Amino acid sequence: MSDMDHNRCPVCEEIHGGESHVRRASGDNFSFICEVCGDYTVDDRAYNWLTTHKDKHGEPHELHEITELERALISHKLRTMQGSEIRINTQWLEHLLENETLPTPAMQAANLIRFIGGEVLKTGRSIDKFPVALHAIIGAPNPVAAIELADELHDTGNIKLNSDWMEESIQYRGRHAAEANLTLHGWGIYETEKRGQFSGDYGFLAMEFGPPDLENFVENTLKPVIKEKLGYELHDMRDAAQAGIIDNIMRVKIRDSRFVIADLTHGNRGAYFEAGYAEALGKPVIYICEKKKFEEEKTHFDTNHCTTIPWAKGEESEFTEKLIATLKRSLE
Repeated sequence: MSDMDHNRCPVCEEIHGGESHVRRASGDNFSFICEVCGDYTVDDRAYNWLTTHKDKHGEPHELHEITELERALISHKLRTMQGSEIRINTQWLEHLLENETLPTPAMQAANLIRFIGGEVLKTGRSIDKFPVALHAIIGAPNPVAAIELADELHDTGNIKLNSDWMEESIQYRGRHAAEANLTLHGWGIYETEKRGQFSGDYGFLAMEFGPPDLENFVENTLKPVIKEKLGYELHDMRDAAQAGIIDNIMRVKIRDSRFVIADLTHGNRGAYFEAGYAEALGKPVIYICEKKKFEEEKTHFDTNHCTTIPWAKGEESEFTEKLIATLKRSLE
């Protein structure tokens, strides 16, 4: 690693000075402190993929060259996981790039409102300037896109910015935006977002991982019918790249979901917890359970009075008809 590489983040490729540099090298791992991406460790194979697109022997890497949008996604993911020990390897990168995308513009706007509101509440004062990491924090593809989004939120009456901030912010990558705050309307949106009432473009599935019958049912019946009939992907925790505190990742996934489906067939405590968390946020929660289990044992008494749709092998059509009808009513 050259002297310049000590100050260059392998993810966002920014060159930093001061405290933003490679902190230590231990074995095949390098640890970075980046103004944009945050604090993380990367192994040498992933480092070579990110920087040279070659393996450690100098041969062309078997994985594709990472695009600017993919770098933005990785930066955003790293920024959302700060506060925990983050270790990047090629498996983590592949899983992230295959299963996740940058937030939609609507979600970026919600993230920006969350950020401004949170910062103002810490000090009781307007933000003096946006951080250079703003685009990574909110999930925008680049600094200019983040600044343009802030300007649009200003024009629509959601945030307050001083009148001459835009040109300087684009020139200096967001560092000179002064007096950023939320309007009264923006604070209303902030409270809505805080309660998890933002609706994303996917559903969240809480379930026991591993049982073959359930796994087959989810992959061949549940996920396809929701995609086909409602246009929503159905995510579970295996779809999230997990290099960080899993509880925090789970809360964010549920908070930003459109609805939650909880399978209670195996009495999984995690599924009950995730359903309860979603209920507390006011998310639509649909309970499902294998038919024989539900008829013979029911579910926990706190949920057995809730709408539960039984499923069984060979009765998929009846189940999917009831599920889609219930979801449509819940999402109206």
